[in-house]
Amino acid sequence: MVRTKLIVMLGLLFALPMVMKAEAQLQRISVNLEDVSVVTLIKELKRQTGLDFLYNVDEVTRNGNVSVSVKDVTVEEVLKASLSEKGLGFSIVNDVIVIKPLEGGVVAQQEELVVIKGVVKDEGGEPLPGVTVMVAGTTVGVTTNANGEFSLVKPTGSNEVKLVLSFVGMKSQTIVWKGQELLNVVMEEDTYALEQVNVVKTGYQNIDKRHLTSAVTSVKASDVLVPGMTSIDQMLEGRIPELQLTLNSGEVGATPRIRVRGTSTMLGNREPLWVLDGFIMHDPVNVSVEDLNNPDYINIIGNAIAGINPQDIERVDVLKDASATALYGTKAANGVIVVTTKRGAMGPARFSYNHSSKLTRRPRYTDKNINLMNSRERVQFGKELSDLHYRFPDNMPLVGYEGALYRYYTGVTDYKQFQEEVLRYETVNTDWFELLTQDAYSHDHTFGVSGGSETMRYYVSLGANFEDGVSKTTNTKRYTTMVNMDVTFSEKMRANFSLSGNIQNKSNLMPNIDAMDY
Repeated sequence: MVRTKLIVMLGLLFALPMVMKAEAQLQRISVNLEDVSVVTLIKELKRQTGLDFLYNVDEVTRNGNVSVSVKDVTVEEVLKASLSEKGLGFSIVNDVIVIKPLEGGVVAQQEELVVIKGVVKDEGGEPLPGVTVMVAGTTVGVTTNANGEFSLVKPTGSNEVKLVLSFVGMKSQTIVWKGQELLNVVMEEDTYALEQVNVVKTGYQNIDKRHLTSAVTSVKASDVLVPGMTSIDQMLEGRIPELQLTLNSGEVGATPRIRVRGTSTMLGNREPLWVLDGFIMHDPVNVSVEDLNNPDYINIIGNAIAGINPQDIERVDVLKDASATALYGTKAANGVIVVTTKRGAMGPARFSYNHSSKLTRRPRYTDKNINLMNSRERVQFGKELSDLHYRFPDNMPLVGYEGALYRYYTGVTDYKQFQEEVLRYETVNTDWFELLTQDAYSHDHTFGVSGGSETMRYYVSLGANFEDGVSKTTNTKRYTTMVNMDVTFSEKMRANFSLSGNIQNKSNLMPNIDAMDY
């Protein structure tokens, strides 16, 4: 007797959701909407009844808006009254209302509509809300609800459907639906992905963001690196709050001054501390504090990290406040910039090649913003000044008409020679832009290979960067190489090997001897 009662109670419990769904379909509702989209109407029906709907947004919004004003009617009556005039119909499949376009007065492919249902949980058995479930090879997909449940319409033409599930911190998973009534999916944690999302690198240690109370800003190189960037400074510009970059030169290869914690009023080095894969980097040339703060030094020679190829960088962490920089002592008073380079990953060797080109046009006299006199106009201008008895400065070299006139008045030349000299000055048109500048072509090349096994991973890259300045006297050549190797001997013994090198050749002229500055 007890067993019979238990069976009856369990049957009632399993039948309860079906009864509730049926009652929701028969529920009497009232709707008053004016000129709204079909999607808005569906949301209102779902709010009042709790029923599930499946539809394609493009299909249901293709024929414009609807207006509905009904009282004390069922959901089916509302849908029949509002959807038919828009070329839409509906069907009920497994307690889900499916809305599809009409073909010949009936719902298209109604007999083939099948709903795939499933539930997604983690390894501990807890439901995972917000998991993306996509049909492989398409853009059709849904996300799981608060209980980890999902449902979507099976595409027509196949009895098997591949579903791709993805979630932050979990390994992506592909499953095949073969007609099961309910898919039970268990997703595994992705330790590597969790580390990338939740860990901040300070150079010496990795700190979980949940335990971090310091002012640290992190950026991934893949998010900020765009074609044409040749230095880390260009990557960070505009990406780090309160990071100041001042560029005092337009020469190729020029490096801006960086200030992480503002400009100090005290005499001393105001440059931040650079840390590359846990090692403190020093400036390429030992100079005094006065020269270090000289803009020309920073522009021409570059900072401690100027020789690193941006294509080799994985991420950058900027440590700003005192607690974040305490690991490095007083030398980190101006902030710390921690650079992490790329490492190898398990798998076969993967080869990569990155190339970018840039063409810079030299200035020309025909440009709209350049308006200069030609030789004839210059001679005429000098003649007008001389006719007005303008007194030229004593330290001004006399050329053109005034120079020829001065030599005639002082007896150096006769009148015939004076006329010949003036005629010659009227025909001398020197294109100084053509003589001193050029259309500059710059290009960058990076070749890399990475891979490895469970015991050894490697990353190797070779880079070459060639930048020509618009001025013919300026150019920069940089060759870089990097080798990162991680070896695992046992669970308690690991070894890392890193090698980086660069050769730079820069050609620049100081302002006091550069012809372009005169």
